[in-house]
Amino acid sequence: MILTIVNQAQDNVFLSIENRLRFGDFLFCDNDYLRAIDEYKIVLKNKESDMLKFKIALAYQELKKYNESENSFKELFSSQQFANEAKFEYFRTLYLSDNFEMMDKLIKDDSFIDASTSKEIKKLYNLKHLYSQFHIEDSSDFFDPFNDKESVELLKYFIRKQNIENKSPAFAAVLSAVVPGLGKVYTENYGDGITAFLLTGVLTFLAIDNFNAEHDFRGWLFTGLAAYFYSGNIYGSATSAQLFNAGARITFDNDLQLFLNKNNHFIPNNNLFCK
Repeated sequence: MILTIVNQAQDNVFLSIENRLRFGDFLFCDNDYLRAIDEYKIVLKNKESDMLKFKIALAYQELKKYNESENSFKELFSSQQFANEAKFEYFRTLYLSDNFEMMDKLIKDDSFIDASTSKEIKKLYNLKHLYSQFHIEDSSDFFDPFNDKESVELLKYFIRKQNIENKSPAFAAVLSAVVPGLGKVYTENYGDGITAFLLTGVLTFLAIDNFNAEHDFRGWLFTGLAAYFYSGNIYGSATSAQLFNAGARITFDNDLQLFLNKNNHFIPNNNLFCK
């Protein structure tokens, strides 16, 4: 009986709110965000804390649960302690989740942007324009929020974006109309280009050879096949150019994403709670 009471007392101490909070902080700083959220939510049932709500929102962001993260940060917009930080992290979450439409709306809202975070918000807003689907109108405005070192690092991607190689589908089609397969060679699809040239050439030769031998049926058969592959090679060359362009943009965007992730998108790490 006494042993049971002692064990229950030890369990109560171990599972106390203070210990759960300490354990949650340990898990949070150890990047075990899912279990940290569970601990923080238990603590929140017993006491109100904007700090814990902010940590939960950050944990959702790290877990890439962006909807949960956005909703959690929005709840803190009226917080006296974390309002500005919550607004910035909300904007960062929009950026990470590619919600560029909402970013466009908020960047024009002076009541949303605080002077303490305006430069970081402008950095994230400008970085989105580096991706291939966006156009950069003013290069000076793009680099404005970045320091000299950051600008130098970003310059190579800025230049690369302006010079993403594109192939003209129309020109590729014309090339293949003149010489079968040449359009695919132009789009650097060398194997298909050579195959198209040889196949169309062989079928054309067989058609002519059979007409010369007065095998009209086989002559027309090979003529039809040659015409089919010839027209298909023209269409395929235009498609190959489109695929080349899409691949170039995807490659650029993937390389840019890796670069920005490595540099934490040029935003200082949030070290409010972990040293």
